[in-house]
Amino acid sequence: MHTLIVGATGGIGGAAARAFAARGDRLTLSGRDAGRLAALAAELGADAKAADLGYERHAERCWRKRGRSIP
Repeated sequence: MHTLIVGATGGIGGAAARAFAARGDRLTLSGRDAGRLAALAAELGADAKAADLGYERHAERCWRKRGRSIP
């Protein structure tokens, strides 16, 4: 399964990312803190896209990174 985690640089988002990685999911991570996001992505072998999903264009780019278009 491919899972998109938003807010991955926060406590709950990071914990969720680790839990999904532990069960073998392929991950795409998103968060506003590019440095923390890159470190987490490297730790989990995940794709990452720094974004503030409060902006529609950031949300769209994040979704496209996962290989989808917004319906």
